[in-house]
Formats: sequence, structure tokens, C-alpha cells
Amino acid sequence: MSAQEPELVRLFLEDHQAMTRALVEVIARIEDHDMAGAQRLADELDRSAGAHIEFEEQVLYPEIGRCRGDRLEEKLRSEHRIVCHALNSLVRGRPLQLVDAVFQQEILQSLKTGLKHAEGCGTLISHLAAWPAAQQERAQQRLLDLRARGKRWTELEYC
Repeated sequence: MSAQEPELVRLFLEDHQAMTRALVEVIARIEDHDMAGAQRLADELDRSAGAHIEFEEQVLYPEIGRCRGDRLEEKLRSEHRIVCHALNSLVRGRPLQLVDAVFQQEILQSLKTGLKHAEGCGTLISHLAAWPAAQQERAQQRLLDLRARGKRWTELEYC
């Protein structure tokens, strides 16, 4: 972390990078037709990403909507739902022996939407860094509280 980079930004980036790596891995497993591996990694992503997604939905996106407009905010939220439904389908979906090529392609496209979202969402980090120190401290505490709760992404009301 640089001397000027707020702790909130560091924590957010840490989550964001881990989620992006996990999405890449799940996508790679599906492309390799390793659905068992994809399901296992999707389950791990579902467990680890909930706090980050909830933070974005509750704290970051309302600010994005206020600064950059409701359309962008709704687009970001919609992309979360697309990925969440794909994760839910992978983690709690059909038995592996019933997974067909069409299902794999649907899931793959949804996860690629998530990867594109992650790339674009990374540019929103500048909003966090621009917040006043008191707002950053409150947001950081909220992120840490959400991490401590440990909800799955697919358990969130936004899914």
C-alpha cells in the first residue's frame, strides 16, 4: 500500500483482485469441461465474495448512482445478479451428469459478464479514494463488519 492509498481502498482492491482471479479460474474450468472443478471453485467464490458484493450494493453503488447516474448504478447491480444466478446454478444446480453444453455456455456467458464487470468496476475505486476521511472510515468499518458476518453471495437479497 502506498503512503497515500487509504486502507479502505487497499481492502477493496484486495477483495476485488481475489474475486477476479476466482472468476477467471471458474471460467477456465468450464472451458476445460471440468464441471466438478468449476462447481468447487464457484462454491469458494460464493463463500468469499458475499461481503464485497454486499459492500458494493449497500455503500459504493448508491454513491456511484448519486455521482454518475441511476443508469450506471442499475447496470452494475444487474451484472451482480447475472453472476449470482450463474453461481447459484453452478453451486446448487443440476447434478453433474445432467450438465449439458447449452447449460455450460449459459453459465460461461454469465461469468464472462462478471469478469467484464470486475474490469469496469475496478475503475470505480477512485470514488472510494475521493471520499472524506470520516466517510472512508465508516465505509471501511462496514466492509470489515460484512466480512466478519461471512454471508455467501447467493444468500444476499440482491441475488
